[in-house]
Amino acid sequence: MKRTIIALLATVSVVAASAFAADKTESPAPADHYAGQPMMDMPQGRGAMPMPLPPFPPRKPVIFSATVATDNPAETISKLTPLIPTDKAKHYEVRVEVVPVPDMPERG
Repeated sequence: MKRTIIALLATVSVVAASAFAADKTESPAPADHYAGQPMMDMPQGRGAMPMPLPPFPPRKPVIFSATVATDNPAETISKLTPLIPTDKAKHYEVRVEVVPVPDMPERG
């Protein structure tokens, strides 16, 4: 009985291996529909490629920058104000942002 089962398993294995080996059909390579066309004329799903955007203007130099985590933003701004360098007869762009910061979990 044991020999019969081993012979049956061997036969099934050989047949299965032969079936998988015979199933090597080669699929044709996709046709190159756009061969020879310039890149700008190739369809992209939305038509021709859009023109590139103009470059960004140069950034303004930063004279003073500070980032501080605090519980009292008004007091912190008043402490930073004397540190800002200024020249008379010049115009400045000043930005102030107060952003909530989530509490950090304590590690123990």
